[in-house]
Amino acid sequence: MGLFTKLFHKTQIDVTQLDRIKQVGTYQVKIAQTNLGVTPGPYLLEVKPGPIQLLYPIQLADDLTGTRYFRSYSHQFKRYNSFIDLSDQQRAWVKQYLTKLGLSWLAQCTPDQLNIGVVTDTHDKADQNKTYYGTNGLRHVQELNILADLGLLDYKAHLGDMIDGSDAPAIAQQRLVLITTALAQGPTPFLVAEGNHDANDKYDEHTDHHRASFEADTFANIVNRRLFAQPQVHRPNEKADVYYIDKGPIRVIMINTSDVPYQLKADGTKVYDFKLTKAIRQQQFQDIIAILAHSQHKTIIFMGHADLLDPKGRNGLAYNGKTLHELFRAFNAHQKGKIHTRHKKTDFQVNAAFDFTNNDSHISAYICGHRHKEATYNYDGIQYILLNCSALMGRYHGLTTKYNQHWHRKQGKITEFAGYVLNIDGDQRQLRVFGYGAASPLQKFKV
Repeated sequence: MGLFTKLFHKTQIDVTQLDRIKQVGTYQVKIAQTNLGVTPGPYLLEVKPGPIQLLYPIQLADDLTGTRYFRSYSHQFKRYNSFIDLSDQQRAWVKQYLTKLGLSWLAQCTPDQLNIGVVTDTHDKADQNKTYYGTNGLRHVQELNILADLGLLDYKAHLGDMIDGSDAPAIAQQRLVLITTALAQGPTPFLVAEGNHDANDKYDEHTDHHRASFEADTFANIVNRRLFAQPQVHRPNEKADVYYIDKGPIRVIMINTSDVPYQLKADGTKVYDFKLTKAIRQQQFQDIIAILAHSQHKTIIFMGHADLLDPKGRNGLAYNGKTLHELFRAFNAHQKGKIHTRHKKTDFQVNAAFDFTNNDSHISAYICGHRHKEATYNYDGIQYILLNCSALMGRYHGLTTKYNQHWHRKQGKITEFAGYVLNIDGDQRQLRVFGYGAASPLQKFKV
């Protein structure tokens, strides 16, 4: 009882001491400046079996409506988890961090600008993670709602690889449901680009039978059904994967870089591995052309999961990434013509006519994730912007990119996650990319 007896007589305690309290009981503590995300002041700390800590201001001891914080002990990490604000189920220190950043960004924005909160490559999976992918992928999506609740965001967006695709199918589908539900929470509409891991092919690769664990419409039934039900989301037709949103002179077009035909062999395995085969096919080209042909007086930004080109202009997809870039060039040059490709795989051949001669809009940028790093390059006047993965990538994991090794990312620290707010000013033709966590704080582009 030595430490605990002393706590009653101390006017302040530090975080280390608070973390050491595991014995069941009630303690009066005064918390000074900490990294807990809890407002400094006098608190009552209840320790319950588990151990579990419940923290609430002394003046709210008899007020069940007052702010309370909860955390459980992690036997895996051998420490307490983060305090959760019971009013909204957010991690207290993340809420404090993102609220401070979000309010500073909000002060720099005007109502006519478009603000999109973005995470990508959360690689969520059911495992608890200490140095790599796991359940905090879902948590990172839930934390986008902190920025949305400030009134900062017009949209929330996930640019793909929502799940790692390595869980058993029922579990993977449940994780997709939870992430989609988190995106759909509250009044702020959401956007999604399907990623190459979202078809659960990683699980198929790691099982003996290799049979397809997702049906052809699994992702669409879980994610797209709710996505396309939103009135802010527009499609050229009811079957289109590509869609767009508008705000004033700004148009954002979302594409699917995992546009791969779902075909099964006689043994139930897939003809095409979605994780390895990134592509854009004929119908999507036709739908993109249809949207562009009716995009007058717009600054246009495309978004998707995977990069279309590398910095040297080489194809970033297995099929038709460079071809779509050439369509962008034709649009910006107000040309008329035909996209025609010849591939050995006829599933990926494209033959589509276009006429952009009477169009006055401009495609300025393409924004994506997938590479688990940040990168920017301008090719043929189009700005390519790659965003870092939200998923935790510890420095010493074999698959961690050099970019994330530089951040030395750790669970429970600010570097655990990475996210962005895209601020687009259509009148000034400016794009600002505000970053948080393992991300650049600010990047500016002329669009």
